[in-house]
Amino acid sequence: MQTLYYIEDTVNEINMHSLELYRLLFINALMGNLAISITPDLLLNVMKTLGTYNFLLIIATATIASFIAFSINYLLGKMLSNFLNKKNQSNQKAATGNKGLKNLDAYDNIYVVLFLLLGAIPFFGKFIPFFAGGLKIRYVRAISVCTFAKFCYYLMV
Repeated sequence: MQTLYYIEDTVNEINMHSLELYRLLFINALMGNLAISITPDLLLNVMKTLGTYNFLLIIATATIASFIAFSINYLLGKMLSNFLNKKNQSNQKAATGNKGLKNLDAYDNIYVVLFLLLGAIPFFGKFIPFFAGGLKIRYVRAISVCTFAKFCYYLMV
């Protein structure tokens, strides 16, 4: 009877440790994909190498964290672009006629999608949503393509 309790306690302890590791994976992937951090997302590789964790849960956790990080990067890029445009417009005279950055998404071509697919690159890819926000590419397109690219990267690693 005591052996049964010991096995049950061990299973519960393992489940708590794996839950903590998935939380750590989420934070590691989130911080690794923010444009303001220089830390890579290494825990994903470690968890996949060990092989004792659920592969689909690892991919889902890392992809959700990447989605949130890309959204934050996009909004930071948009805020910086708006700040620079307002500052530029206040310093210019009305006679120059400069309207600031144009809406790049209005071109609606394959080059925008290819640019967004660069989001899968491990270190430089986190800056792609930042630039997409600054270039005023539509949020849904930018985040969905970058998140899909990162999802494919996580599947291949």
